This record gives sequence, structure tokens and C-alpha cells, in this order.
Amino acid sequence: MIILAIPFVILVVALLVFQDALIYMPRQYATGDLAQHVPPRTTTLEYQTDQGEQTAFYVAPKADGEAEWIWLLFCGNASVALDWKDFVETYPDQHTAFLLVDYPGYGRCAGAPSPARIQAGSEAAFVALAATLGQSVEELEKRTAVLGHSLGAAAACQFAARHAVTRVVLVSPFTELRAMARRSVGWPLCWLLRGNFDNRARLAEITTRAAAPPVVIVHGDEDEVIPVAMGRTLAAELGNRCRYLEIAGADHNGIFGIAEAQIWSAMQAVSR
Repeated sequence: MIILAIPFVILVVALLVFQDALIYMPRQYATGDLAQHVPPRTTTLEYQTDQGEQTAFYVAPKADGEAEWIWLLFCGNASVALDWKDFVETYPDQHTAFLLVDYPGYGRCAGAPSPARIQAGSEAAFVALAATLGQSVEELEKRTAVLGHSLGAAAACQFAARHAVTRVVLVSPFTELRAMARRSVGWPLCWLLRGNFDNRARLAEITTRAAAPPVVIVHGDEDEVIPVAMGRTLAAELGNRCRYLEIAGADHNGIFGIAEAQIWSAMQAVSR
């Protein structure tokens, strides 16, 4: 029995010690990336968290004057904030600004990711933006919306649960990280997960509060990373508090190429 138990014990220890490396895929900017990929009209925001120096990017609207809307964009795993460059440059509204958020350990941000650290970094980025624009966080919230893809959908939900944002758009969201872990390592090993993003709980908090923001969920029906069933589940649980768009033929990373127009439309529809 002891001999049979040894492989299981080794697996448990490995999952406890190395699980962050299995979950997160941090990517840093290569030399020259910033100069090449920073969109026009961008201000680099630098701020501190308990993880050290952090960096985010504010892209001002194309039109002169104050932004009518500010979208916080949260990227997926193995991506960085400046991967949004083409998306924000071609976005058709001239009066919309964007805050591109990196996570601890990603981009130029020091530290290591976890749900709590990503949330703290997002909060600090928003505070830095408010200071840069000379406004209070409460004033800024009135014209702030969030968009997240995959892991970024979880970061967006966390942020929106703590701030009175006006709109929420989630692309390829999972229900909760533990459910994704169960798909990978099964039960009961999924309960070894230390930091659980729970989009179901966060969306319940967001949509049941007074003056709840509209929520749009967009998911590809050929998503090979996060099953489309998870997007359907989230939408079904929210009922008429959510608009659900299922994109035929779209996989996990190709959804923006196939459905960019639908995502833009969702953003603009909830921005009116």
C-alpha cells in the first residue's frame, strides 16, 4: 500500500509546489517591443504594489477632448497588455479611451500572478489612471467599462465586483478556475488549487447590486481551451441580466479575428 501511495503523494506535492507554473504563462516584453507596439496617444502608467514596480498603458481617445468612455482591457494568459494594440487602433469610436492592464509577472510588471495579486494590480492601475487624469476613482467609474478575454475575463469580473463600472463584456470566460483544474487533474486533486477565480460568484455580485451594469458574454462554439458550455452556463445563470453571443466557427485565440465586429458592436451597444 505504501509503495502504491508513493506516486500519488509525489503528484500531490508537485501540484502544490508547481501549480502556479501550470496555471499561469507569464510573458515579458522583448527588447524593442515597447517602441514597436505602444499605440499612438499612449501614456505609460507606473505604480507600485506589494509585488514591486508595475506598468499599464493608457490610450487616449482619437478625438480631442475628454474620453466619453474608458474601457479597461484585460488580456488572456500568455498575452500582454500591448497585444491589444491593433484592437484599440482600429476600434471605430473616436471618443473612447483604453486602459491596457498587465498582471504581476507579465509585461514589465514585477512579481508573480495570483487572483489576489492580479486584483491588487488592477486596482492600483485604475488609481494611477485617476491620478493622471486628475479625477477621483468615483468620478472615473461613471464612464468606465471592462472587457476581458479568457483569464482576463476573470480579472475583469474581479474588478467589476469592486467598482461601479457601467458595462461588462467577457470573451471566452470560464465558470471558475477550479472547474478548469478539474478538467486537467480531476477530482479530488482540483481541490489543491490555492487561488480560485470564481466568475459565477463575481457575476452574481455584479448583477444583483443596485444599478447593475449590463453584461455581455461572447464565446466561440469551437473553443478548445475553455469549453463553450462554460459561457453558456454563465449566461443561463444570469438569465435576462446578460446578453449572450455564441460565435460559430470561433476557437479560443481566433475569436477576435472572426468576431471583432460583433465584440465592437457589443461594446458600443452597451455604451449607449
